[in-house]
Amino acid sequence: MAIIRSYNQPTVEARSAPAAVVPANAPVGAFGNAAQTEGNAQAARVAGAYLERAADTTGNMALSMMEEANEARVQELANGFMSGTQFTLYTDKDAFYRKRGQDAINGAQAATDKLLELKKEALGLAANDTQRRRLDKILSGQIEQATGGISRHVSQQAVEWQKGVAEGKQALIRNQAALDWNDVEKIDGLALAAEDTAKAQAKIAGLTDTDAEKAMVAKARSDVYATVIVQRLQNGQVRSALALHDRVADRLDEKDSMRLAPALKSARVEVDADDWIARNRPNEGRREARQFWEANGYSPEAASVMAGHEEAESGFNPKAVNPKDGRDGSDSVGIFQWNGARSKALFQFAKENNLDPYERKTQREFAARELETTESAAGAKLRSAKTLEEANSAAFSYLRPAKQTGRLDLAQAALNDRGVGSDKANASALVNAALNDPNLPPAVKASIATKINKESSSLEATRSATIKGLDDMLEATSIAMIASPGTYKKGTLATLADGYEAAGERSKAVATRLQASMEDTILSFATAPKGAQDEIMRNVAASILPGKSKALADSLIAGGRKDRAEATKQAGEDFAALMTAGSNGVRLETLTDKAKGVVDTYAAAGDFAKAREVQDWFNAQVGAQSVGQAPAAQLSQAAAEMKNRIESGEQSNAAIQQLDALEKVKRQQAAALEKDALEAGSTIYSRDLGPLPPATDFAGRVAYAEQVSRRQGGMQVLPFTEPEIAQIRTTLENAPPEQQAKTMLALAQIPAEHIPGIATALAGKGAGDQLSRSYAAALSFYADKDPASREIGNQILQGAKIIKDGGDGSRKPAVTSDAWQTALQERIGNLLRDADPRQMGVIADAVASVYVYQMNRAGKQGDKTDTDVLNAAIKAVVGEPVVRNGQAILPPVRGMTSYDIDKALRSLSDGDLDGLRTLEGTPITADVIQRRGILTNGRNGEGWYFVRIPDPRAGGDARPVVNADGSLYQIDLRPLIERAARFPEGLAPLPDAVTRARGRAPASPTEGLVP
Repeated sequence: MAIIRSYNQPTVEARSAPAAVVPANAPVGAFGNAAQTEGNAQAARVAGAYLERAADTTGNMALSMMEEANEARVQELANGFMSGTQFTLYTDKDAFYRKRGQDAINGAQAATDKLLELKKEALGLAANDTQRRRLDKILSGQIEQATGGISRHVSQQAVEWQKGVAEGKQALIRNQAALDWNDVEKIDGLALAAEDTAKAQAKIAGLTDTDAEKAMVAKARSDVYATVIVQRLQNGQVRSALALHDRVADRLDEKDSMRLAPALKSARVEVDADDWIARNRPNEGRREARQFWEANGYSPEAASVMAGHEEAESGFNPKAVNPKDGRDGSDSVGIFQWNGARSKALFQFAKENNLDPYERKTQREFAARELETTESAAGAKLRSAKTLEEANSAAFSYLRPAKQTGRLDLAQAALNDRGVGSDKANASALVNAALNDPNLPPAVKASIATKINKESSSLEATRSATIKGLDDMLEATSIAMIASPGTYKKGTLATLADGYEAAGERSKAVATRLQASMEDTILSFATAPKGAQDEIMRNVAASILPGKSKALADSLIAGGRKDRAEATKQAGEDFAALMTAGSNGVRLETLTDKAKGVVDTYAAAGDFAKAREVQDWFNAQVGAQSVGQAPAAQLSQAAAEMKNRIESGEQSNAAIQQLDALEKVKRQQAAALEKDALEAGSTIYSRDLGPLPPATDFAGRVAYAEQVSRRQGGMQVLPFTEPEIAQIRTTLENAPPEQQAKTMLALAQIPAEHIPGIATALAGKGAGDQLSRSYAAALSFYADKDPASREIGNQILQGAKIIKDGGDGSRKPAVTSDAWQTALQERIGNLLRDADPRQMGVIADAVASVYVYQMNRAGKQGDKTDTDVLNAAIKAVVGEPVVRNGQAILPPVRGMTSYDIDKALRSLSDGDLDGLRTLEGTPITADVIQRRGILTNGRNGEGWYFVRIPDPRAGGDARPVVNADGSLYQIDLRPLIERAARFPEGLAPLPDAVTRARGRAPASPTEGLVP
């Protein structure tokens, strides 16, 4: 921080006026005669008295002025110190009070040292000891006060740091639980770790041995178990999820229990239904087991024996447990009653394969693995068995059961079972039995009926094929609606929904009917221009919460699902603040509007479950607080309003689904247009624009491309599809230079504004696509329609052909050394140091082609680098560079000099600069650019320049000026040049089609490829 410099002022000490001095021996006559002398003496005495008094007054005035000067200087230096203190502690981008957590702790000493440094600097600027003594006293007091604040900030941030570390650890524990959801041995350990971390958090907050600590510990433990249960459900391990829940139900907090209840209830219904069917349809377990083993390559006899043993061991119950049945005192578990090391191996197998250890299929797969590995001897016997007896003997050697009677009979029963019970008559009887079972809840009865009817269909194979066909048709239909809505036949989705219904796929039928209900909306949306699409989405978003979500509508459609996730996150934070306020006894009248706001946000984001949670909490608050705090009628009305908003969620939810569908349309169309704008546009808008004209109809193609471009908000649409561009590139590659020239002449007839895009497409995307880049450069010259430019284009094509014919020698057929390539790269690199690498590649290849052509024409193959020819090639392709402030650049007007560029820059004003940027705190004004700016060719095209400012330190590199997003800042000198130069005689705009299209910033890498 700059401190005002001192001025030199000596220390002045007060002193009395000197007494009159008269020579003691001077004769009286020396002063005239006596009378005169006496009179003169009297006058002198009077004057002396006056002079003495005046001297005293002057001395006092001097002392007073010096005192005031000292005080002013001290205050001035103190102000400078205060300014430096404020900068160090408050206003600097790296100020101490802006630091948080560990940064604040580590930065305290540096901040204190900086204040002491400022004090030392200020004292050194004092002019005298008086100023230093006074200033030292003032600054010492200010430093004492500032260091006290620093200490307090460090203390606060130390606590915040500890909180952040603990919160981060809890998050890591939850994440680990989500990753290790199938690791039985780790789950309880993670829960204990979460408890310990919660205790540490409570200690930091000063809540040790309080109810709040207990609540924090309970929540941390519950979060771990709830995370694992959710992961198991999401991964299809329903039985495993239920088993864990049943074991840790008392360790889940109320919130997690309520959150998990719906999913667990649904899962339990499915499991109970499966178990009831297995118990009450005698052949169900046999059939299922036999089919598994037959599918794994075992004979019907061996498969039937394994089914019989499974029935004998567990009754097909994968959760069967026989306590302490093992020789080592361990429990026997599962369908084959494994114990000891084998039961542990079962759970490890399930973990390694992300399978539910409590599912019959998992346990059968483990048994099959054992028969191939650790029990391979028994497995070999079982596979080679030809009779039930042989297979039964092999099974005994595998299972080694204590009781061996009756198993052959069960195997025979399984072998005799040919699907009895799966036909419609038996299925109907089983369904009736379930419906009449008084011990079954209604939901389980319904699930049993659905499962049996679905499984018992004699047309199951046909049904599966039908569903597969419907799935394929639905996918094709969905694509057609989005990519080529003109070909879609209305009513197709409704027909597909009927097909799903008839095949018993109720969930797919419902989803397809929902899509069918949005058929007209999706079709009109798919064919609407981009601007109209945005408005449609905005209206749908606004309809989610009529009258309240207009502000939210734009954010909902801006980022789609991501923004709705952010809205949910914000609502969660607001809800947490709301609950804190309620628990602190805030009056409910002040909470009502906040609660409604949270409900609105959750509902707008489509999260109606959380919205209901807010409603339930608010109702609980209504009951908890006394009526005296808020009128009961008012509270009841507020709760009723929230309930109505939530229960009307179906309509809002439909709007969310519609918004999702429209987002999908827009996203897929954008991807198709990005890949091939003309091809995608011709299918999307075929109903309005008709078929795509043939590729030879340039005028028709251009008009069609412009129509698509207008519908897409002005996006670049080439008059050729991607396959057609590839075909043009192939044609050019296989044709001799004469035919290439004809093709270029034909393409050059296309309107100038489309040439840069076509050239970009021809340039290709690969870094090594040398020939394609040469075609791009040549087309830019041909499009100029100037004979000299076309000659350069011809030389590029012919030089590229010479290079191509060089084979492995690549660019060496005209020379024996790579020196010319090195020189070329250095010059182009310096000229276009900040340009797009593809642009540099196009220019370098074009210059190389012209150079090789010229050397070939001159018969100089094998000669060393010809600098004159190389310079001429560079000048032909990119024009005559000019040098400003030591940097070579390309001017946007042929024939311009450095003087012309400087003349244009002199007219630059801050108003021409699209806002001021800063470099290390210094505004980059027009004056700074005029005096110090180093320009380099930009990426937006000719006349656009990046700006660099020399480093004030000796030998430092120039620093680029950047935008807020970190991209390089560019200025457009074309309007200034037009205004200042007015193209006097001898100067003319470069013959580039895009340069003539003023006001547009082209993105073509061939922008600078003009003679």
